[in-house]
Order: sequence, then structure tokens, then C-alpha cells
Amino acid sequence: MDDRKIINFQNKLRTSKIGYWYQPVYHIVFARAEYRCEYCHFDLLSSLSAYHGFWNFDHILPRSRYTKIGGPQKYGYMQTGTNYANFALACVSCNGLKSDFDPGVGIVSKDSLDLDLETRKILIERSRNWLNDRRKVLLQDFQGVQRLAAEVFGNERFSDS
Repeated sequence: MDDRKIINFQNKLRTSKIGYWYQPVYHIVFARAEYRCEYCHFDLLSSLSAYHGFWNFDHILPRSRYTKIGGPQKYGYMQTGTNYANFALACVSCNGLKSDFDPGVGIVSKDSLDLDLETRKILIERSRNWLNDRRKVLLQDFQGVQRLAAEVFGNERFSDS
């Protein structure tokens, strides 16, 4: 997303009475992601429940492995003491599934102090692909649980029709 749009959006929020309970950084990350999960594209403005409680900030490069990332940024609206480039807006499902998956293996040094936006795009895509593969495995498990529940409880609600 264009930096000017994010700054304009942030200024409009600041002068309005909406979105006031979130810190400004939240809206920066939200706007950059256009209020969608950056991994599965779930629309976080689709309902009050989604907007108010179905999102997390994911650290694209896990904090447990990249302890030095977090210095001042050089990217316009990201100039603060926190590395917003390492934040991805994620739905609860994607954030939980991704956990501490490290998309930076082989391309980002553990001693990196910064994350440029081009590398960020690559890391998001790597994470998205990993999550898609993980979901395929989980879907088989989920369908097995559905079949077992239908068999045990005899309830059509659990069938995979």
C-alpha cells in the first residue's frame, strides 16, 4: 500500500472518534495490510467479532530467533523505535498455525538489525506457502474428526456433506 494513503488514513482516524481504542501503530499495520490477514487474506473488517478479536500481530521473523530486529526504520510511516516491517497482520488461525515458523532461513541473518520491505514480501510469501501446506495436513485430520463424530454421535451436523 502507498505510504501517502496510510498517512492520510492515519490522519483521518486521528481527527475522528473512530478506532480510538487502538494505538496508532495498530492502524499503520492494519492499513498496510488493508485490514486483511496477510497470510490467508481473511477480511478483518467483515464483522465486529473479526475486527475486535480475531487478529494478532505476527512477528514474521520470530522474536525467539531474531533478537536484534527492532531498530529505527527508514520507511516513512514506519519511523519509530519498533520494527513494524517485522509485524504482519494475521488472523488468529494463521498466527497460531505459523507459531515460530522461520521464513527467513537462508535469506536473513540472525544478526540482522533491520528488515527491508522487499525481503518482507518474500518472507510473507514463504509463510503463506508454508501455512497452505500445513492446512492441507490439518484438513485431513479435521475431516477424520468430523467422520468419527458423525459415527459416534449420529448427528448429521458432523458429516462432511
